[in-house]
Amino acid sequence: MKRTETTEDGEIPGLEDEEDDENVSAEDVKLLRRVFEIAAEEGGSTAAKIDQIQSDIADLRAYTTSLEEFLDDNGTAEQLIEEFKEQVEQFEQQLDDVEAAFDEQSEQIESVDESVDSMSEEVDAVSEEVDSMSEEVATVNEDIDTLDEEVSSVRREVNGLGNEVEDFEDTMEEIEDDIEDSIEDLQTWQEQIKETFGG
Repeated sequence: MKRTETTEDGEIPGLEDEEDDENVSAEDVKLLRRVFEIAAEEGGSTAAKIDQIQSDIADLRAYTTSLEEFLDDNGTAEQLIEEFKEQVEQFEQQLDDVEAAFDEQSEQIESVDESVDSMSEEVDAVSEEVDSMSEEVATVNEDIDTLDEEVSSVRREVNGLGNEVEDFEDTMEEIEDDIEDSIEDLQTWQEQIKETFGG
């Protein structure tokens, strides 16, 4: 730590320079001069305290300078708070937008879920119809098989009836032949009668 030296007349080297730089007021300079005069009279312990005070003042001056530069670059605390509020409002607006988009997507998802449920119900209904149609097709196939059997039976009956018709036709031909023979015999008998009785 740099020790503060005083001159014989109680002056502190560099203090006038600080006053000229307007970093310290005239009253502060007077007060400091008085303190340093007392320090010069009382000895080293007070001088050490003065050195500490000077160091603290230097640190405070450096902090003040840094704070002034910060405020020059970023504005006052009120301005910073206002900017922070604006940023918070923008963030809240963005959050509202995100929540609105999320709600909209949730509604769309619910709509899709409802559509999927509806399609599932339709698929179930179609499956039931397909099952019913499959049963009907199976029934129709059974009916077709039965009809095939009936057709085969009818064909057999028709074939049998054809044989009967042929037999009937043969019988009719025989009857016709017999009738023709009878007619011829009758005609011959009539002619014989005519010849006998002179008719």
